[in-house]
Amino acid sequence: MHYKIHGIDIPTELSALPINRANQIVLAELKKIIANYTQPTILDYGCGKLRHSYFLLNQGLSVCGVDSIEQITRIQKINKQKTSLTNWSKKLDNLTIYSVEDFSKKEQFFDIAICTNVLSAIPFDHDIIFLLDNIYKHLTNSGRLFLSVQYKNSYFDSYKTKGNANFYNGGWIINNKSKNSYYRLIQPALLRNMCIKSHFVIENEIKKQGSIYLTLIKNNCSL
Repeated sequence: MHYKIHGIDIPTELSALPINRANQIVLAELKKIIANYTQPTILDYGCGKLRHSYFLLNQGLSVCGVDSIEQITRIQKINKQKTSLTNWSKKLDNLTIYSVEDFSKKEQFFDIAICTNVLSAIPFDHDIIFLLDNIYKHLTNSGRLFLSVQYKNSYFDSYKTKGNANFYNGGWIINNKSKNSYYRLIQPALLRNMCIKSHFVIENEIKKQGSIYLTLIKNNCSL
């Protein structure tokens, strides 16, 4: 997505990490979650460059990737090839790609949703709630959301002394000549409250190496 903070344009798609940077903790937890289902359908919300989806696709699972229109249409390196997400999806029978706007209109339901290190790039809390609500309404009643975000980073405080960094809502806007970026830490208590506000129930929680990993189920009684 593109955000504007104090008139500064933040193109978050430039922060997407490649397939070879998959988080091993995420992959291990996804294996456990997948074991609860038979051929589950997967939603990767904020799929980026398919950093974690590629593992799932290689398991023969069907994945729906969702990201900003800028991220899914721009030419970039995906699995060492220059292409776009929309073009890449045409090569794979088990991958579909939607923009956030188009996906919001769809009536599709998924057994598992993943959203890994996406929230840190979102500067506004109400947009995070929108994202969580959007995922919730696209999960089956027995569906699960696997969510991860950083809450601690040893390099984070160093931005205080940098002239091109401005603090905003728990994160830093970094002003560069070629691009601007934003990254925030989200404390576990705030993340839990956001999830509860979006009607999720925490099934499992792991805190490791400065990141929190939540497995969430739907609180169907709340609707």
